[in-house]
Amino acid sequence: PPPPPPPPPPPPDVALVFKEALRGIQRHPTTGQVSVLLNQSGSVISLPEGSPYGDGWKIKTITAETITLMKERETRVIKVFG
Repeated sequence: PPPPPPPPPPPPDVALVFKEALRGIQRHPTTGQVSVLLNQSGSVISLPEGSPYGDGWKIKTITAETITLMKERETRVIKVFG
């Protein structure tokens, strides 16, 4: 019999997908709320801290240097520059 088909590739790392979509960070001038600007299907969307992202992830914190994503006990820290 032929060999079984290879398993599907693992999903890409959420940090890499997020970094690729990241377009900027903004702070609301009156409320001070910080949001990330992400490219999604050709449009730029704004997601504040606490927003859901991707498959069960949540944007925990946004600073000028890093964005932290959390999913259950997993954490990913994405550097804004570099």
